[in-house]
Amino acid sequence: MATRVKRRSLVWLLSVPLMLGGTEAAHQLAFRLAYPGGWERAQALQESGHGYFSWLPVVGGIGAALAFSALVVHGRHAATGGRPTDAPRLSRFAALPLLAFAVQEHLEQLVHTGTITGVAAQPTFMLGLLLQLPFAAAAYLLARSLLRAARRVGVALTRTKARRRRPLLPVRFRLAPGLEVLPLRAAALAGGHAERGPPL
Repeated sequence: MATRVKRRSLVWLLSVPLMLGGTEAAHQLAFRLAYPGGWERAQALQESGHGYFSWLPVVGGIGAALAFSALVVHGRHAATGGRPTDAPRLSRFAALPLLAFAVQEHLEQLVHTGTITGVAAQPTFMLGLLLQLPFAAAAYLLARSLLRAARRVGVALTRTKARRRRPLLPVRFRLAPGLEVLPLRAAALAGGHAERGPPL
């Protein structure tokens, strides 16, 4: 049970940064489509409480580090012969970004203006909701691909280590029927002992 919980936590540690990355990418694309002009878009971002977009590279770096850590742990788990981690469900990848986007838009409006009225009437809200679905599908496929790649890398590293541990030559091998080659032995004097012992 504990191992299963750890595997689920590993999936969430990878999935959540990918989901949030897709959500923010769809969010920014919605603003670019609704406000094609650069100055107009910057003005709309400031007026709607989206000034935090400048911090997204830092947050994205933290999310990428968390996702990479999850992949490393997953690959190590595969290298030790553990069961494969269950792939994330598509329904969660579709539902959670929609919920996160809607909550985020209402919180931004509440913090910036003190009210949540008129959020759905904004030109970027419905457009952003619609864009969440393709970005969520892309994040889902990316998560599955990364988990599969990490597992393959872990298994490949295990096989490479196993090959290095094998002896290059067997202790004995036969060249032809009746002819046997034995391994070389060090001379008796090389070990500091005399060749002959006392007579029996």
